[in-house]
Amino acid sequence: MENSDQHLKIATDIAYQDLDKVIKKMYYKTGDSPTIEEIITFAERHGQESVVKNIEKKLNLPEHANVKDDILHWRIVEVHNKNGKDDNGFYAN
Repeated sequence: MENSDQHLKIATDIAYQDLDKVIKKMYYKTGDSPTIEEIITFAERHGQESVVKNIEKKLNLPEHANVKDDILHWRIVEVHNKNGKDDNGFYAN
């Protein structure tokens, strides 16, 4: 499936969130990458709602309704946090 401009915009928005703070607390087997949906659920259940509130806000916009399900199933396979304090770069597939 080809990524639309809408997908790419949301991917960029996700990349600048501090999701690594949630991912570090998740218990995954080696090689198992969490989905966006799993990260959001974990954050909400473990008092880290503030980390994911911007992603949820964007995904719940009416103009993103057609891509929301796709994005919730994206997996964060690697985190690169070398841009400076609290800046992130994520790769999802």
